[in-house]
Amino acid sequence: MLFKVFVVSSVFWIVTVHATPIGNHTCKGVVKYPVTVRVNVTEPVTYRTYTWCLRVPPRCSKYTVLLKDRVKIHTEMHNQTITVCCKGYVEIDYKCVPACPPQTECP
Repeated sequence: MLFKVFVVSSVFWIVTVHATPIGNHTCKGVVKYPVTVRVNVTEPVTYRTYTWCLRVPPRCSKYTVLLKDRVKIHTEMHNQTITVCCKGYVEIDYKCVPACPPQTECP
């Protein structure tokens, strides 16, 4: 299992690091992506217990409040700066080249 995680993370690193265009006509962009975070919270929880008393029926409710640790799942949006080709350029073989060759009309 550890080996699979290492291979997947290594491939992810190679793709994210080396899949960006290099050279001239590159611009920086920001991409938002969700991240799931586990947050520990302490919440009050009310418990009902029964005790004997002088009523009919001879049971009375007794409420106690205890603090319990809980784990909540929270989704946060993080930003990642990426390198992309500027407007009017396309990426070919990790280099930014003009979208239209010189002396031609772009559609």
